[in-house]
Amino acid sequence: MLFEGANSLQYADENQLKDLVRTLDTEVSAIQEITVTKVVIRLDDSTEQIAESLLLQVVSDNNEMMTVGTLNPIPDEEELILSLAESPSILSYLKDSGTTWVLDLNIAEDYMDEMVVEGKLTVNVEYIPNKN
Repeated sequence: MLFEGANSLQYADENQLKDLVRTLDTEVSAIQEITVTKVVIRLDDSTEQIAESLLLQVVSDNNEMMTVGTLNPIPDEEELILSLAESPSILSYLKDSGTTWVLDLNIAEDYMDEMVVEGKLTVNVEYIPNKN
């Protein structure tokens, strides 16, 4: 059950950097920088009707919580594009253990049903390609 006001939704996956490295066919040591260039959030219809604002942050075991993007107020659109913090670099978070994405969702009323939130991050990865 979610209550009126701020509610935190969390996502953790220890394989985020490994998956990215595999996609790029490179090594972790070759990654120089990873910056978030776009964040798109989709809410289900019932959640969208009561949502007032979004705040996406990232935290890890050895890094303080960092704001990635925000949206306030939420427009009446299917895809919600967050306003990004200036060049949010996430490499140190992805290299660290305990990487957790936190979406603070402010809602206007209590909510009893399951909440479905889909997020898509677009990133720019600076890396040294393999010589093979």
